[in-house]
Amino acid sequence: MKPIKYFVGVFSLCALCRGALATEGIVTLTASTGVTNDIQITSSQSFKVLSVYDNGGTDSYLIIDKDGKTFKLNAGQAYGLVMAGPAVIHLGVPSAAGNVQSLVTMDIKPARIRREKQSQLGPIAGTFK
Repeated sequence: MKPIKYFVGVFSLCALCRGALATEGIVTLTASTGVTNDIQITSSQSFKVLSVYDNGGTDSYLIIDKDGKTFKLNAGQAYGLVMAGPAVIHLGVPSAAGNVQSLVTMDIKPARIRREKQSQLGPIAGTFK
């Protein structure tokens, strides 16, 4: 019975998410004309925009929902942007832009754990300092 309750709880949590939860490391979002793609950065993560490409010039946009505010940037303006989560990032291309393909690559990192929150294992299993 416990595994079913756990599965239902995880499923319910995922159903509440607006975008896919971000995995840590290098992540690329892609979008095309009239199609958006989004990702959710958790409160224990941060991200940095590493590169942006748009074959239409400046048509693609990045929308960042953070702290109840919405920021809409031309995707090229987002290059080098660093932000802590939680946030939802949307990459999109307007429908009127023609046949445009766009991508943004980000480095998503975990938040650092403060030293006072860490435990250190001793040389003998079960010994803590």
